[in-house]
Amino acid sequence: MREFRGIKQNDMARRLNMEPSAYNRLETGETKLDLERAKELGRELDVPPDYFTNDDPVVVHVEHISGGANGYQPRVEYPAELLERLLDHNEARHAAHVKELLEALARSEQMNQQTQELNRRLLDLLEQRLPPLHQPERP
Repeated sequence: MREFRGIKQNDMARRLNMEPSAYNRLETGETKLDLERAKELGRELDVPPDYFTNDDPVVVHVEHISGGANGYQPRVEYPAELLERLLDHNEARHAAHVKELLEALARSEQMNQQTQELNRRLLDLLEQRLPPLHQPERP
């Protein structure tokens, strides 16, 4: 997933406040991934933490193509259940963002109405307190 997102190993290690060698051991499975680190990785890669503890097989096909590196290119297939969980996670995040935006818009509209009311009151007060402007007399 890190490579899919275009993030280098050193950059991911820096984001997680880890030494690159320690992060490499996580990726290769030499070091077990604990729940807190899975949550951090999930936040960085925008996936649910259970993405990293999933035992579903990931199938990698190597296909011969012209123009690729050495004429071969890997093609990865993810299990449908994993893809569904990722979609659900992203849809939930999207819905939460939309809700936040709608709430912010409602607050903004309310503040705009309050500002307009305050401006009306201020104008009324100014009209009551200020003497009328002097108009030149006509000959």
